[in-house]
Amino acid sequence: MIGSLSNRTRALLGMSTAAFFFAIMSALTKAITSPSVTAHPLPAGVVAFYRYFGSILVLCLLAFREEVSLWGEDRKALLWRGISGGIASVSYFISIQNTSLTHAVILNYTSILWAPLFACFALREFPPRKYLFSLPISICWVLLIMRPEAGAIRWGDVIGLFSGLVSGGAIVQIRRLRKSEDATSIFFYFNLIGLPVSLVALYATGGHLTLPTWGQLPFLVGVSMTSLIAQLLMTYGYREVSTAEGGILSLTTNIYSALIALFFFHDIPQTGTWIGAGLVLASAATLLIQPKRV
Repeated sequence: MIGSLSNRTRALLGMSTAAFFFAIMSALTKAITSPSVTAHPLPAGVVAFYRYFGSILVLCLLAFREEVSLWGEDRKALLWRGISGGIASVSYFISIQNTSLTHAVILNYTSILWAPLFACFALREFPPRKYLFSLPISICWVLLIMRPEAGAIRWGDVIGLFSGLVSGGAIVQIRRLRKSEDATSIFFYFNLIGLPVSLVALYATGGHLTLPTWGQLPFLVGVSMTSLIAQLLMTYGYREVSTAEGGILSLTTNIYSALIALFFFHDIPQTGTWIGAGLVLASAATLLIQPKRV
């Protein structure tokens, strides 16, 4: 039945499914990095390293069996995609470890607010005029989520917002590359560059690389596999789906993550978080509701 669907319909389904797997990946990362969940937590840099390492192994096996080229054609652009994606992803993992799952996911997905800025320079695509009003208003609501009054702001929130900013540039790179490159090549560079980025972040924060225990291994495999599935589905989807549609579909990750955080981590967001999150997501959806202009 799926084979009879149009390319666009398959892309929309792929993007929707990717949002769910991204939420599962985030929850597994929170579990393995949180002392309140597991007796032997791992630093975010270690989790990110094994995520990339596992994905590279799977992609190399896929390339060997299917005779798929992983190196692509536009290697300079692929390299920049790897750098921006690697920095954004590792920052996201650090944010998950150092703040609530709900905050980390919401702040990371402010990427759809920043993407139009990068698209101006990289793709010469200029956002609608209402973007000039939407962005500063959304930033105010982000500050409501972070609550930057004295002594209340979390370091993890700052890193989460940074991951969203860099992710905006990565999204633009994906859209540009999907015009000529295969999804597996784009994802390969993301993991290849992300591997050393995770090590730099790990040692910069005072950690060191360790072998996982048997109890930690299922979490790491789960993070790697859900990331692999989600990234490939998302990258595939951006060939047929516009930035606007992809951005709106990706917002459902926030819903899945909030439900997971509530039921599994007993993370009940404060009123300011709910209000800020709702207004940020509403601003983003309103901004992206016109696919032809974004």
